[in-house]
Amino acid sequence: MLGPGEIDPLGAIRVAYVCTRGSTRPGATRELAEFLVRTDPSIFAVSGIDAGDACALATRFDRQWAYRGAQALFWKAAYRAHEVHDRYLPFLAVRPFDRRGLLLVDGKLEGRALSIAATQFSRRREMYVREARFAREQMRERPRFLLFAQHPIMRSGLRGRDAVELARDERDDLYVYARAVGPGDYKVMFASF
Repeated sequence: MLGPGEIDPLGAIRVAYVCTRGSTRPGATRELAEFLVRTDPSIFAVSGIDAGDACALATRFDRQWAYRGAQALFWKAAYRAHEVHDRYLPFLAVRPFDRRGLLLVDGKLEGRALSIAATQFSRRREMYVREARFAREQMRERPRFLLFAQHPIMRSGLRGRDAVELARDERDDLYVYARAVGPGDYKVMFASF
């Protein structure tokens, strides 16, 4: 029998990526809470959330969390975070205020290094190519990586030698990538509210 905050070592790690679409409509928070109760993800990311709602979710569901610019990462206590980084993606000099970030958490899960990250790439091709390159560099620096990315459909996304695409939800342009994963390591779920 597992205690609170523990992750079943025999099964796939449940991961979720939620897009709130900036929704403030009545019932959206309740729907999100019901989704989390029903799926009970060990690690999840939410895009389009404000800091107050992220804090409320973390408190209500007893999760550790990190937040940066409408993106939040949440995890159960079994994931031991060591460092939280707020990295800026490359930007064009002609658009200095169009800065996007990479929220990055380095830690361990089941005694093995695992970094988790969330980002949102630009929809402008000249920007997202640089941003994707930067995200790949961050993935290469770490032995195991789980990345939640919201980006327009790219020909190859971030797939390649260093990462595999675990799942995608093209309706909201949500993607989950990983590095150094085995078959069945993660079960990915998506939701939009």
